[in-house]
Amino acid sequence: MINHGIIEGKRPEDYMAGAFTFVSYEVRNPSGDWRPYLPKGEIQYAKEDSLSCVSFSACNSIETQIKFMTGQEVNFSDRFLAKMSGTTH
Repeated sequence: MINHGIIEGKRPEDYMAGAFTFVSYEVRNPSGDWRPYLPKGEIQYAKEDSLSCVSFSACNSIETQIKFMTGQEVNFSDRFLAKMSGTTH
């Protein structure tokens, strides 16, 4: 089986906001090409691992969805999120 990152439909084992509920599945971009909506200039300049790749990934995902849905390009602070979540040195 190849994992393509999604499981279509509703599954009873999904949880949302800590409660048992069904999470709806929605096709937002039928082409599957997200490249036009990706954040630009997201380069890590640190000479060592900042341990905040998960924070960077979360911000990039949110920024991509905002650009796709509204057309506005936003740039949230990856470093601030990493510092506040405690995922850095």
